[in-house]
Amino acid sequence: MWGEAWVVHRLRRRLEADVFEDVRQRRRVLEALREAWDARRTRMGGTALVQEPNVKEGVGGLRDWHVVGWVARIGYGAPSVRAWCAEGMTSGAAYELAHAAYDFLLRVRNEMHFTMGRRVDQLTLDVQPVVAEQLGYRDARGMCASERFMRDYYRHAHELHQFSEGLLERAWTDIHGPVARWDRVERREASRAQASLAAWFSRRRSRARVATFSPDLSHAPEPLFAIVRGHLVLRGDPPPGALWILHAFAVAQREQIPLSDELKWDIRRRLLDGAGDPSRSPEAYRLFLRLLEPRGRVASTLRQMHELGVLVRVVPEFGRITFLVQHDSYHAFTIDEHTLRALEALDRLARRGAAWDPEERRLSELFESVREVVPLYLGVLLHDIGKGQGSGHVPRGVRIAARVSRRLGMDERARQEVVFLVAHHLLMSHVSQRRDVTEESVLAEFIARITEGGRVTDLDQAMERLKRLTLLTYADMKGVGPGVWTRWKGAMLLELYERASEYLQRRLARSTDDAPWGERALEQIARELATEFPTEEVIHHLAQLPERYRRAATPERIAEHLRLIARLSERPVVIRWRLCPERSCTELSVCTFDQRGLFARVAGTLTAHGANILSADVYTRRDGIVIDTFWLTEVGVEQPIGPERWPRIERDLEAAVCGRLDVAAAVRMWRLRARRNRSKTSSRAPLPPIVRCDAEASAHCTVIEVKAEDMPGLAYAVAHALEALGVNIAFAKIATEKNLAFDVFYVTDATGRKLAPARVPLVERAIADAVRALSAPSLQPESAV
Repeated sequence: MWGEAWVVHRLRRRLEADVFEDVRQRRRVLEALREAWDARRTRMGGTALVQEPNVKEGVGGLRDWHVVGWVARIGYGAPSVRAWCAEGMTSGAAYELAHAAYDFLLRVRNEMHFTMGRRVDQLTLDVQPVVAEQLGYRDARGMCASERFMRDYYRHAHELHQFSEGLLERAWTDIHGPVARWDRVERREASRAQASLAAWFSRRRSRARVATFSPDLSHAPEPLFAIVRGHLVLRGDPPPGALWILHAFAVAQREQIPLSDELKWDIRRRLLDGAGDPSRSPEAYRLFLRLLEPRGRVASTLRQMHELGVLVRVVPEFGRITFLVQHDSYHAFTIDEHTLRALEALDRLARRGAAWDPEERRLSELFESVREVVPLYLGVLLHDIGKGQGSGHVPRGVRIAARVSRRLGMDERARQEVVFLVAHHLLMSHVSQRRDVTEESVLAEFIARITEGGRVTDLDQAMERLKRLTLLTYADMKGVGPGVWTRWKGAMLLELYERASEYLQRRLARSTDDAPWGERALEQIARELATEFPTEEVIHHLAQLPERYRRAATPERIAEHLRLIARLSERPVVIRWRLCPERSCTELSVCTFDQRGLFARVAGTLTAHGANILSADVYTRRDGIVIDTFWLTEVGVEQPIGPERWPRIERDLEAAVCGRLDVAAAVRMWRLRARRNRSKTSSRAPLPPIVRCDAEASAHCTVIEVKAEDMPGLAYAVAHALEALGVNIAFAKIATEKNLAFDVFYVTDATGRKLAPARVPLVERAIADAVRALSAPSLQPESAV
């Protein structure tokens, strides 16, 4: 300790008088420490396994150790954490692991200070590689140095938090009990205090049997467990072997109670001492699979197994992704934490909430209708198991999932379902967010993947697969991080599910009506609208539009479009707004006459008003009437554009379509404002754009995928570049994942056909140049678009 000795002595005297000697004040301080602990844990995300942890204040950070030290001193009079732990609060091995973790974190924080030349506690993505290099980490075994460093960081932070939380949970229950005094008693009194504390701990383990349970153990004729204060405890000492550990989790799951602190430490001590492995028998594997059966109660059990080191004993492959960080802008947590959060999202579907959005209520119904959930839960547990060994995690994950499910003793049918889920866990998010799911060819290809090219011919099995894959996709997105799952993405996912379900039933049930938009369907629509529109007018309207319009439009939507067209005789542009609270967005329909650059003008005007385009449908009748529909939110938030803003946007849209508004100038002004705000929070160079044209993804259009830094005006820049080349946009979907945008455009040439192969490189280059210009520091009038 550095500084004036008299200052230290004075501080100690004040603490003695004002805190340590005053029982009421001592309890107040302990309560304040507890409240601060809970608030800090909530504020820091509730886990140590976040992508950019705070080394000091984060969960598992240095502050955890400090709180334990204060509780030991104030609550029990112990001069140090080591002395407190020596009195039976935990094992010596657990203390040594936690102390080593504290030393590691302290060294990391010091290195951060040396590297940055100032106080810094947030271990950000750009700092992690520098600190890793300074600490001597190098690339090895398919992992870069920063990944290896962060894996060690998470292991130590997790260890420290588990140690601290276990001790503090015990202390919080006893803050009103007698306090052992260390620093002002003689040796004989200290021994008496130690004995008193040990006796208190022993009493806690044997207090008040509220209820007992007798697991089905042929080798355990007497009950093993009891409930004490709402927690599961062991009756007596742990039995030989380690199979009792899995039975403890089974009983806790069945009774929906947590393990007691003492039982947790018994399990950790058994594993740390190498006294047995709970997973070396077929009975253990059968018991583990039974833990995956109760809907809504699986995630908490697996999380506790993971935290105590049991899960990796049953599924050793899970160790490869434990504490493994993903250095991207998408995942907010380590892979193991992401997986556990995905399982928790699945569990929540079993407990319907009144405040849920319609998408989650529908997903809850799907979850309830799934007949067998073990393959689903195991599929979620293993969906990212192939990561951590370089690129191409899906094929590796498939091999690992097959091996794990076979070792667990699953039957052949169940093994196939687990492997299927791991192999296709990215499929539905990709198709729903980046493809036009109204296209028969898209649905046909998707169903071919579900049925494995026709090998699955049983309708019930195919529908079960579709349900499980939909639920896994939801859980995967929910587990990535805050803000990744949105109601818009939920609506797109469920639209794909509903259309695929209908397609499956038509195909596998061999329905005779394989053409849902044939003449009979058109006549039916005309009859439904007959009270407002003549049949000839409806059929003429549908005949003027491409087939995808007839597949996607409902009778209600067709009627709305006919009303818009009728008003075109009064004004050059007809606009209709509609709030969509069920999707947290606003729908905008624009009806006018076709002209070159129309989509870019509308998209640019919306951008200049701070509107984020989620998706767009662009339809042009043969007579030149255009019906464009946009789904919008406010930029940066999942919030509809309110009616108070509609009149001003509408005026500018009409001016833009009629050529009275300089759209490029309006976009530049918006970008300047947005860039000033952006510069306050990020100075990182934008990622280079990736542009890819796919001629096979659609039957009628060329599909252009643009992956780039999410920037204001991106959709406008791409649209402007396309229309400058004479390329028509028929459909667009815009998905944003953190700071990355995934924009998809369905395009045709001037004749309505797919782009010629010779034009593809030119189009890709023009889009990439436009996006790069958009992110350039200088803002030239036309280079930005």
